[in-house]
Amino acid sequence: LPSHLSYAIYLGGSWLGVIGIFTVMVRSMASRLSREVKASPALQENGISRQNPLLGVWATSLFHMIPLSIITDLLSGTSFKATLGRVLGAKIEQSVYLDHGVGMSDLPYLSLQQGVAVNEGAALIAHSELPNGNISFKPLNLEQGSSVLWSGYLVGGTTLPKGAILGSLSRPFDSQTLDEDGEYNNTPCRRKG
Repeated sequence: LPSHLSYAIYLGGSWLGVIGIFTVMVRSMASRLSREVKASPALQENGISRQNPLLGVWATSLFHMIPLSIITDLLSGTSFKATLGRVLGAKIEQSVYLDHGVGMSDLPYLSLQQGVAVNEGAALIAHSELPNGNISFKPLNLEQGSSVLWSGYLVGGTTLPKGAILGSLSRPFDSQTLDEDGEYNNTPCRRKG
């Protein structure tokens, strides 16, 4: 083989190897966290305290998600990005568009239905800090055909209904009810028109 082709194969193999290592680590930690929270009504209601060892598992999974996001960002806009999200434990249906720089965490709590579009800089974060300082995890759902525009922000306990659009730099409050096919802007978001 020519040296440049060998080098390209080596780089490609190294890139896939690094992705594989981070994927296994993130999937393992996220699955453990989700399983233990699901098994404990106290953790579901009160969240994870700063003294709970699970907080370290969660923080470590977030730490490992950062390099994984960076090295897979070139997959943005392709079906491979959604596939990687599925491998990591998110429920992502077909025809989901994930743009560059989309921040996703707590993947077992994320559900993105058919035709969802999440644009650059948006964040899908299924955890929140409770008034007592504990970390709570709730499902985050984006229903069929909904869209999150540039740097929109969604947290756990929120559903972006079918056909709804969350505008740029906008965020609904936790558990805020939104309507189908509506366009929402600002923080807390309000329906346009």
